[in-house]
Amino acid sequence: MTLLFSMAVLFTLSGFLLLTLTVALRQQTPTRIDQDAKAATAAAQAGLDDYLSRLTNNQSYWQSTDGTNTALTSTGALIPGSSSGARFRYEVVTAPNEAGSGGRLVVRATGEVNGTNRSLTATFQPGSFLNYVYLTDKESLSPLYTGSGSSACTKRWWQGRNSGSGCGEIQFGFGDRINGPMHTNDTPMIGGTITFAGRATTSTMTPYGSSPTTACTGTSCYRVNGSASFTAYRPEYGALVQIPSSNTELADNAAEYGCVYYGATHITFNGTTMTVYSPGTTVANRTQCFNPANRSSAQTVALAPAIYVRDLTSACTQTNQQARGFPLTRTIAGYTYTESTGGVTPSYTCNLGTAYLRGSVNGNVTVGSTQDIIVTGNLTYTNDPLVHPESTDVLGLVPGHTVWVYHPVSGSTELLDAGQRVNRIDAAILTIQDSFIVQYYNQGSPLGALTVYGSLAQNYRGTVGTGGSTIATGYSKDYRYDSRFASGAIQPTYFLKPLAAQWEFQSVTDG
Repeated sequence: MTLLFSMAVLFTLSGFLLLTLTVALRQQTPTRIDQDAKAATAAAQAGLDDYLSRLTNNQSYWQSTDGTNTALTSTGALIPGSSSGARFRYEVVTAPNEAGSGGRLVVRATGEVNGTNRSLTATFQPGSFLNYVYLTDKESLSPLYTGSGSSACTKRWWQGRNSGSGCGEIQFGFGDRINGPMHTNDTPMIGGTITFAGRATTSTMTPYGSSPTTACTGTSCYRVNGSASFTAYRPEYGALVQIPSSNTELADNAAEYGCVYYGATHITFNGTTMTVYSPGTTVANRTQCFNPANRSSAQTVALAPAIYVRDLTSACTQTNQQARGFPLTRTIAGYTYTESTGGVTPSYTCNLGTAYLRGSVNGNVTVGSTQDIIVTGNLTYTNDPLVHPESTDVLGLVPGHTVWVYHPVSGSTELLDAGQRVNRIDAAILTIQDSFIVQYYNQGSPLGALTVYGSLAQNYRGTVGTGGSTIATGYSKDYRYDSRFASGAIQPTYFLKPLAAQWEFQSVTDG
């Protein structure tokens, strides 16, 4: 009986042991497969990183038939040092020159480990001014407005500009709010509580003026005037984003696909149409843009995808400008005031290639000019993206020099009623040589907040107001990022890109 009982216990324990062993063996295969799957995904990511590094060295690599790169073959490239024989291969799914690509590049990378494959698909987008709500090359006024002849004023702070050069240093003041990602190639000055609601980057190299230099870190990425307080992001290092030296590419596109005008040109956007007054335009590049025979009158035409205003080389009639109210004359309380035309103000000379804009845009258009763009009234979208996220209305402003916010004064006397002031500009703005600036920002009474909804990139920083804890003259800033730009879903037609724009990851998805 004892022997039978012992044998029964032995058989029972053996059964449990065999069962445990069977379960363990059955679970080992899924665990191995799971490990291989994760390793294959990592190999696919390594493939995407490899492709991006090749794009960084050659921005047109997507057009390459590189016979030395085995990752472009079905065999794939072996990951160095991998004990599992991990490989990756990749292929271009959508090229940036294909219709509907929006200039984006789509690449699929497949990783393989022990016969297990996993794929990742990445969308790459070239560096863009539209990645930022605010961007400057230099955090100082243009020498055009300071009158300084010092060569230091054409430099960034970390390259030798200093406050004693009369360069018109501008700081972020109390209450300023930048509602989106921002970047400056310069070293920003912070003078109070500032809200960077998105990532803030600067291309500051330290130590200042020395060689060799290294990328800034921490407090070396910005300067402080008095005190600095950040409610969200602090500036950190970011690579240079270089502004083109001209907007001739836009001029060429407007000549072929859009509308070209000459001399001082006034445009009011009316949704899908625009009313154009351009007495200096004697020849139309396209018949649908303008009828030169009636150039002395305003004409309403269809909205064009690109508009460019060139200098007029022939004579023009200044009284045509005066008839449009430039410079402005206004009678207040029985006294007639004539607008000041010296100092921080645009020139109204009729032969200059300057665009005067206002109105509501229903469509996609970019406006450029040889000289300036003057925003004479609110510039908005017919379908406000904040209310209608599906809106495709978008406007680009790319003057050769400056975007002015119209603010005429006579001495220190305001010549606009409160209802005539510019309070909102919906646009992607890029100023090539100079700035985005308020006309006579240092004269008159406080104007409230200036909302710029879109993005702003400028060579020199322009001033929109003065004051400390409160605004004394001009505007306070309310810059809001158009998030449609971040996804690359939309951009103004023919909007310019940075010099040597590098490709960047926009998104990565499975499969």
